[in-house]
Amino acid sequence: MCGIISIKGKNAIRKTISGLKKLEYRGYDSCGIAWKNKKLNIKKSKGYISILEEKVKNIKSELTIGHTRWATHGVPSELNSHPHVSMDGKFMCVHNGIIENYKELKKQFLQGYEFYSDTDTEVIPNLVSKFYKDLVNCNPSCCNRRRNSKYSGECYGSKCKCASYCDDILTAFKMAIDQLKGSFAIVLINDYNDKIYFARHSSPMVISKTKDMIICSDINGLDDKSNTFYLPDDTYGVLDNDFEVFDTNSKPIAIKYSNYKGGIENKLSGYKHYMLKEIYEIPNAIELTKDALYGASLTLPKNISQILFVSCGTSYHASLMAKKYIENFAHIPCECVIASEFISSNNLILPNTLGVFISQSGETADTLKSLEKAKSQGVYTLAITNVQNSHITLIADTTVLMRAGAEICVASTKAYTTQLFVLLQLTNYLIGLQQGNFRIISEKIQSKKQDKVSEGEISKANTCVGATELVEVLSKQDCLGISSDDIANLTGLDISTIDKQLDNLVDKIYLHKQFHLIGKDYDYITAMEGSLKIKEISYIFTDAYPCGELKHGTLSLIDENSIVFVIMTERDLIAKTTNAIHEITSRGGNVVCITQFDDIDLSDCYYVIHLPKLNQLFMPIVSIIPFHLISYKITTKLGLNPDKPRNLAKSVTVE
Repeated sequence: MCGIISIKGKNAIRKTISGLKKLEYRGYDSCGIAWKNKKLNIKKSKGYISILEEKVKNIKSELTIGHTRWATHGVPSELNSHPHVSMDGKFMCVHNGIIENYKELKKQFLQGYEFYSDTDTEVIPNLVSKFYKDLVNCNPSCCNRRRNSKYSGECYGSKCKCASYCDDILTAFKMAIDQLKGSFAIVLINDYNDKIYFARHSSPMVISKTKDMIICSDINGLDDKSNTFYLPDDTYGVLDNDFEVFDTNSKPIAIKYSNYKGGIENKLSGYKHYMLKEIYEIPNAIELTKDALYGASLTLPKNISQILFVSCGTSYHASLMAKKYIENFAHIPCECVIASEFISSNNLILPNTLGVFISQSGETADTLKSLEKAKSQGVYTLAITNVQNSHITLIADTTVLMRAGAEICVASTKAYTTQLFVLLQLTNYLIGLQQGNFRIISEKIQSKKQDKVSEGEISKANTCVGATELVEVLSKQDCLGISSDDIANLTGLDISTIDKQLDNLVDKIYLHKQFHLIGKDYDYITAMEGSLKIKEISYIFTDAYPCGELKHGTLSLIDENSIVFVIMTERDLIAKTTNAIHEITSRGGNVVCITQFDDIDLSDCYYVIHLPKLNQLFMPIVSIIPFHLISYKITTKLGLNPDKPRNLAKSVTVE
């Protein structure tokens, strides 16, 4: 949710500001930067990075840490924004995540320390400061000699109780992070040396070694992605002349740099906002994903009795659509659970359950926690994500990678439609699995056990789930009746044919304070996702119901001022859906019908949006696009920024 970038190199302040701008899409309400020119300096601002940029204009430095904050503890303000400073002014840090035990740490270690913000983060530099002072004061003559000398690897003074330490600040930093509970990506600088210290636990971090040395929370904050390394979870390190990375036992980790392909395209390419650009990129995103998936294979358990989908927000709606695809065509029972609910619930896990975890960013905290919980229960896990090397790809048993390209707009558009295409392909894999279209790649194995899982939990998981035989499912044949012409019609979709129908409608409805969306079967899920899109960027209250639920309460809200969107894309359900339209119009409500059918009498409707006629399985992909565009048009007409809705973040990396 927040963004971190730290640079050691020439013109570091200018480059840090540039990196922070690239991380704006993650959501932020304040920002700040600290730098060192012989001594530590800091500037912060509430609101846009341009305000901060003006404050540090013409300042030079070769060592910085920068941050964009999305408030969790304390209101958005300069005081609460990062970097945060230790009471003695010797340590400054930036932090993504949440320190759950910060109040306990204050009581246990920091009695008498003064705190200036409402944040949890401020305990971190103060803990490092305290532990550092404890270390250097254990034997002043020894430690002062050691600190002021060119340290060669052995401590001076065998009687010193800190004799095993070779970098007091690194040791103090490790001691501090060992006390933290929650999630964190941390970068810290200090007044004693020109090193940068960093650590991560359940929050992403990448390092880059090019002409500059960079630490960043998101690879999209980097200009040059040619020599990057994603830090493994539960690691920490130090940057001096080069990077050093250690595991939790302080053993060095080999750094293997790689060339990252992809990332954010910073140019709007003639579009006014990223949201509109990304809507128009939907056909190409699907085509790129199709090219990657068709003819590929996927590792799955041979026998699947149930599929558990766990996800959040838009990805949850994609899960609901997948449930319909799979139950209708592969005939495997599915359950869909919102990730934040799965974490705190005692879900019944059946033997031979496949867990599918969907996250656009691959860093969604609730989804990651849910995946870890499912693995502890013996579930074989499949991740579907849009970000290569994201955390979810590292902990899931197998991964399907979308090729939608990075989304900068907070509201998901091309990622959602690409998710639906991937989930259709997953359905195809599952049908192929049932038909024997696979090859065995392993003997019977027990589900992976996590280090943090107790023996009792492992025993319970093995009793529940038992052994799983893994196979490689081949995708060489179509099992859903989708032709190459159907695919061509989808990937060749002309978004403008929908777009040009909407301006007159938006002119009439953009000042309304609430909308209702209804549909049946697949169309009801589209209504749910459409409702989310309108409310999250236009700030207009919307609700979504199945058509049949109108008579069970919702009709009491309908009058002559009501705008009701009705999605109707399934031929077999036309009669039921048109009945709902009549129930609304007879009470004075105004119906906006979204359909591809041109042989139905819709004369009672206030407005009709005509969809292109595609294969029925692809209609959920195309029927959501009008809501993408309507949301965008209403938002811009209201003078709001569709790319950066208030209070929301693109990547939700805290629970």
